[in-house]
Amino acid sequence: MKLVDLPTELFLQILTSSVAIRTLKRALRLKLVSKLFARYIEEAIFLSGIVDDSPSFGWSPEFYQFFTYYHATSPRHLSSTGQVAAIYTTIRLIASQLSTENGHRNEERYTFYLSDLCLLHSKKIKGNVTKFPTPELAFQQDLFAYAAYANDLPTVTQLLKGRLDPTSCSTLFGAPLTIAGYQGHSSLLLLFLSPSVPGTPSDKKAWAAYGAVKGGHLSTLNMILSYDDESGNVSISADSGGKMRQFIYQGLQSGNLSIFKRCAELSPCTVDFSSRQFASSRTMVNAATKGHVEVFSYLLGKMGGELVERERALDGNGEGEGVAQWGLLAVA
Repeated sequence: MKLVDLPTELFLQILTSSVAIRTLKRALRLKLVSKLFARYIEEAIFLSGIVDDSPSFGWSPEFYQFFTYYHATSPRHLSSTGQVAAIYTTIRLIASQLSTENGHRNEERYTFYLSDLCLLHSKKIKGNVTKFPTPELAFQQDLFAYAAYANDLPTVTQLLKGRLDPTSCSTLFGAPLTIAGYQGHSSLLLLFLSPSVPGTPSDKKAWAAYGAVKGGHLSTLNMILSYDDESGNVSISADSGGKMRQFIYQGLQSGNLSIFKRCAELSPCTVDFSSRQFASSRTMVNAATKGHVEVFSYLLGKMGGELVERERALDGNGEGEGVAQWGLLAVA
């Protein structure tokens, strides 16, 4: 009997055993064998446990979402204990609370919320986690963060009555203010930025801007920067805590050309695009290595002929290395 003709349970058991002796990269290649392999390979990977202790750096949000969802729903993990298991327990509790009305849980809504919460967790928007005095308050902040992600204004309004701080980073997801910026929820951001909501104005604007940059929302970023400022100007040097600089740095690593340009305009440092040093700078290397074609092409254009002429003069033979070669070196 052929492997693909075996009962599903036995096929999955054999596939899981095959995956367990491979690296994650090699295991993922098995999905190319056939449609049947492609259908069960992710479940086999999770069952094998090879990703449990693997670094998640470089995983796509979609794969990380599947990974989180599997751990949150797999019977073998439901009774697990420890710090990591607590993440999946909290996700299940939030999904259950959101899908329960009049004491009865809607299973279809529960599945939706569970999947959506796993997706939010996979985006890794969170920063430095705030230490909460009680588990109950930490849970409320996690719920607050998801409500901001889902643009759930009624839930946000209800939670704000408990004086929760939208700049405080939840244990699982991040600061509600940053998440609202990441999602581009302008109406929710206006609520968070208002004086009636806890948090210092500069901190709120900085974390909201950081989220908008990370999410690639230029119009939302401009709205945040001009909030409560008739001129629309932003004084970066006045940001003594350096929080505003965080979103500028994030923007200079972005593959979104509009976001990159806006953050370059706001940078407290004047960048000499035509310098030889800039050709090998972190900004240039980042654009090349991450495949940010639009940003890299823009930088090459800004550097332009002046750098080529300098290089030719330095070489003495009239040929020069050329700015494009710096880009190739960066990719290498």
